[in-house]
Amino acid sequence: MLANAMKPLRRAAALALVATALALSAPAAMAQSTGPYPGNPTTTTPQPTSAVIDLGLKPLGAKFTVSQCGFLPGTIVRFVVNNVVITPDVVVDTNGCVQETFEISPRLVALGRPAGLRLLAATGLAAPGTNVQVKVNGQAITVGPIGSVVTSVATGTGSNGASRTVQVKFTVVKPGTTDTSGLARTGTTILRWSPLGAGLVAIGYLLVLVTRRRRDAEAI
Repeated sequence: MLANAMKPLRRAAALALVATALALSAPAAMAQSTGPYPGNPTTTTPQPTSAVIDLGLKPLGAKFTVSQCGFLPGTIVRFVVNNVVITPDVVVDTNGCVQETFEISPRLVALGRPAGLRLLAATGLAAPGTNVQVKVNGQAITVGPIGSVVTSVATGTGSNGASRTVQVKFTVVKPGTTDTSGLARTGTTILRWSPLGAGLVAIGYLLVLVTRRRRDAEAI
């Protein structure tokens, strides 16, 4: 009878152990299935972008077009060349690019030539030009003497929504001997023909000398 009386107690103890085990395992299972609270979501602000295109040396008379990309299609890009704003602004194409055309004048120009000097230029007496002239998208600007660096900065909106700048630069050089005035000059013409004139005079003198000697010989 004692054994029969212990059976309910054993069952109760077994149930208690099972309940305790379930209670202990439940938090662990919840901990495994539930991740940590992520907190506030982080946002990344787009950063400005830039690029530099160095074209090296470009001679007088050179014509070329530079494609500058990485901009947001449909937005506006402004060019500033050696602190001069080029107008009008340019619309970015569907590829995110804009085109900038450069045309370096084959001749140097003079700055601020008054009316009196223009009259002298017409007669071939004007002083030579000393400054490089460049057309950028059709707009002419004067950038300085031979050896000057032309720097163009394109500013707009990048493809990431932030500001973007692209710098294009090159140095203007002189290809050999170039007539820098664009007009004929009397002094230059005289110097050019002086050696030939001196040679003709020398030949004439020799002919006269030979003729005189022949006459003297015939007289003897």
